[in-house]
Amino acid sequence: MDDPRTWSDKVNDQCIVVGWAGYDESTHYLPPEHYLSHVFREALTDSCLSGCLAGEGPDGKLMVRLREQSANWEVEHVLVTLQQKESTAFADLCSSVEQTLAEAYNTVRGNGRKWTTSWEDIELFINPNGPLINGGSDGDNGQTGRKLAMDFYGPRVPIGGGALSGKHLSHIDRIGAYAAREAAVRAVRSGASECLVRVAWTPNIMQPLDVCYEMVGRGSREGKAFFEHPEMVDRYKAVMINRDMARGRHFFDMGLPWNAGG
Repeated sequence: MDDPRTWSDKVNDQCIVVGWAGYDESTHYLPPEHYLSHVFREALTDSCLSGCLAGEGPDGKLMVRLREQSANWEVEHVLVTLQQKESTAFADLCSSVEQTLAEAYNTVRGNGRKWTTSWEDIELFINPNGPLINGGSDGDNGQTGRKLAMDFYGPRVPIGGGALSGKHLSHIDRIGAYAAREAAVRAVRSGASECLVRVAWTPNIMQPLDVCYEMVGRGSREGKAFFEHPEMVDRYKAVMINRDMARGRHFFDMGLPWNAGG
């Protein structure tokens, strides 16, 4: 396979990306329902690797429905569909999923007063269609759209250009989305309560054509130089691209520079 940098060491495509941040560090600057989905995803992934769900998965879906009441978050529904081994009893799978999610949620609730609903009051759906045996591309996996919604900010926030995984870090779709996220986080950390950044590029021009901010409150704004391709590559070149990031940690992992806001 050819070195991908042959094609991505410059702006090699037209592109519009979106970066978003809101709330605060306790939700990793994500909408609370999306943050909680990530918490559940991490818990289920760990359990499928070495916990009470060992050997189950890896395919699955998550949905969280909550209601924001003033400064409180009332979780009303959690839906999880998880691929299972054919040899696993369905009741055992459901019990292990419930145990895994309950432990994860109670940890979150113990760390934040805004989560007001007790686990027992949340309506939980586990594999409501029955056992999911055949997952992945050979089964019930409509991968692309669901993957993008999870990799970005959930269904509440518009999604920008192309996919993040499967591209060299310097590809404009990917590195531009990370830079837009960092710009949005910087705006929230400096005073805005919510910020959405849209950036557009054309091939063979290193600076973006346009940078557009939509902000609630006042926060810092980065100029076009922040989004210049060589500047972005230099800023993020030390980041290690690994399997964990491809599992949905692009905008969840606070150890990544664009999520910490520099």
